[in-house]
Amino acid sequence: MSLTLTGTGGIFTVFGPAFNAMDALNTARGTTIPPLTKAFQDAYQAGYDALPGNSQYWEIAMQGVPQGELGWQAAGSTYTSSLISALQQLLQQHVSDDTDATGQSFTFAMEYLIADMIANSQTVEENTVSSTGVAAGAGNGSVDLEILYSLLSGSGKVIENAYPEDIRFTVSTAGRSPTLAIRTDQLVSDQASYLWPIGSGIQSSISANDASAGGVVPNPSFEDSENDLPEDWFALVGDSTSILTTDSPVHQVVIASDPTAGSYLLKFTNPYDSRVTTTTTLPWNATAAQVRSALAAIPDLKDVTVTATGTSPNLTHTITLVGVGRAPSVMTAVNLLDTGTVTPSVITSGAQYAYQGKAMYFLGDGAELTELQTELSTLSLDTTYFLTARMARNTTIAAGVIRFQILDAAGTVVSDGEGNDATVSITATTLPSDGTFYSASLSFRAASDTQQPLTLQIKATTALTSAGRVYFDNVNIFAGSRLYSGG
Repeated sequence: MSLTLTGTGGIFTVFGPAFNAMDALNTARGTTIPPLTKAFQDAYQAGYDALPGNSQYWEIAMQGVPQGELGWQAAGSTYTSSLISALQQLLQQHVSDDTDATGQSFTFAMEYLIADMIANSQTVEENTVSSTGVAAGAGNGSVDLEILYSLLSGSGKVIENAYPEDIRFTVSTAGRSPTLAIRTDQLVSDQASYLWPIGSGIQSSISANDASAGGVVPNPSFEDSENDLPEDWFALVGDSTSILTTDSPVHQVVIASDPTAGSYLLKFTNPYDSRVTTTTTLPWNATAAQVRSALAAIPDLKDVTVTATGTSPNLTHTITLVGVGRAPSVMTAVNLLDTGTVTPSVITSGAQYAYQGKAMYFLGDGAELTELQTELSTLSLDTTYFLTARMARNTTIAAGVIRFQILDAAGTVVSDGEGNDATVSITATTLPSDGTFYSASLSFRAASDTQQPLTLQIKATTALTSAGRVYFDNVNIFAGSRLYSGG
């Protein structure tokens, strides 16, 4: 058998007028009547102000109007609740008649209706879901943060039941992996209320990912390389002449003129926000290990390496700032030695186009379609993931297109259950060349029948200009976090 959906006595034929009645009432409760009441109160107040001698009569007459409106709005829920109850019972009776079974719950009846509609290729009009993007508020200059989101579920379907609300993120703890407080609009759980729906009522927090580590992409910040090629990445088109990595910044601190006592401190200027951090006190004859320990205590320098040459106390400390791009021109020192000097200097500057530490770049020749791939850690299927990459170019670039793709075990581009491909292309000329960075991103899902392992491909689908460079840094992939059930 099959449920009767339309025509005389059909489920939707009956449901339609009931929903129209509820919409009309809720529109009146929330939209039509309140401004009319407000206009009446304003006119009343104007008369009160114009005729102060009769103020006592005006005040007495106005009593109860505001509360009366609130009472009327609340009373409407009794009517809408009765309509909802009647519709629920009607649906349950339709399903009972169709199945020759009694006592079935409303949940069962809804599931039966949906299954019946699918079996008979019946549909309802889908919700239109859209977003206005992420808009930064005040005070965002000191936090380098990218918020990625998707309106598609793990299967690739549009999340039709998302609440129409504003979602606000506030950085509550800064650093490489800042904590964000999340606040959304008020939750109204009573679906018979004229206020429903307002929002999801979320009050939570989330820790941002540091794209230079973690995720499912190996060596995402290209810190590890061999013969200029990044480790764990494989060149399918091109070699170390067209796929290269930049150098890490290297500094030196020279202790000279035979100090015999005292101490010194080193100051590091963060290249991202110009924040200055000072090390703990270093003794006059500090070893390379002591210098490294003092520098590594600074969060931005946790991966620093230090070697020393010379004869103590006249040592030259060579400091490689692993994971630090756009290094300051010099590391300064505070000299508290009894005698002697402390002289910092730069041996190798950080690359202008390295977002953090080293960067990988494609060097164009006007013809080669350079291609680089890396195998990803196992991904959960039917799950939303986000790819992110920082990109820049040099001023020589006049042509070129870069494509990011996720490929399955057979080398075919991955898609979700709705056929959305895991691919995004970037026109090289749109990238910045002034030392700032573009955040390339892609949300994707792998359908349940996808064969792993998966591969990330970075390819020039249009050749780069000869001597043109496109830089990549912090190329990584992370699983998304669902904000709320159904959203």
